[in-house]
Amino acid sequence: MRHVLTYVVENGERFDAGVRLDCLEALKAVSRDQQVRQALIAAARKDLNPAVRMKALESLRDAASDDDVRQALLDALGHDANPGVRVDAINVLVGSLQHRESEETAPEAAPATSVVKPASPEDDQSVERVVRALEQLQRP
Repeated sequence: MRHVLTYVVENGERFDAGVRLDCLEALKAVSRDQQVRQALIAAARKDLNPAVRMKALESLRDAASDDDVRQALLDALGHDANPGVRVDAINVLVGSLQHRESEETAPEAAPATSVVKPASPEDDQSVERVVRALEQLQRP
């Protein structure tokens, strides 16, 4: 079933926008799957319908800490012609930073058996790119 849904999303020009939106909604729950994530990223970047691009960005929310997802969000922020898509990109990026910050500041809330994974240099670079992009939006 996942394969069919990703096929519809990846081949958007062949299917109605409403069908693509329904597929994105169904795929949102498994956005951490690599194949699904790549289909969502492709839809966010290439779909001709802005509502589909916005839904793809929303569906990527749970995977927003992934570098490829962050790059797709930054691309949408910097290059998408639709202001709604850009606003959604901002919201997902800010949410990913807030989620990361809450994970870093609350290690005592984690169970004693869990392991807190240190941030990798790639994660730090990804976060820095996001912060720079958001800071540039604040400048007049």
